[in-house]
Amino acid sequence: YTFMLVYTENECDKNNLLPKLNNYFVDVDSLRYKAPMVSEKETFHLFLAKNLIYPAPAKENNIQGRVKAKFTIGKDGSVSNISIIDGVNVVLDKEFVRILRKLKFATPPKINGQPVELCVTAPCVFRLE
Repeated sequence: YTFMLVYTENECDKNNLLPKLNNYFVDVDSLRYKAPMVSEKETFHLFLAKNLIYPAPAKENNIQGRVKAKFTIGKDGSVSNISIIDGVNVVLDKEFVRILRKLKFATPPKINGQPVELCVTAPCVFRLE
């Protein structure tokens, strides 16, 4: 966790192409939107679940909560411009960013069959059980 975090209060600007889209990780046929996929069988949420490591300091101190980040998915499926919108604790915030930095989509978001660059927001819930 030697990288710096970027915090922001700003959500993604509403994309003019998709003003009615609430979840960028689900296909919406009526908008001709195809969600990005990590692989043929792996969604964004499955990728998070498989790669999340609950940080030991957070476990020891019973720290949990919902971290919300925004990032850009490029036309090539790359992830960039990661920043935290709502953080919980620096350890949990860095774990979510660590996972996002590992992420590369095999298929980018598409509108009408054409790849598009999108700024998206996504939460990651850390819960001790």
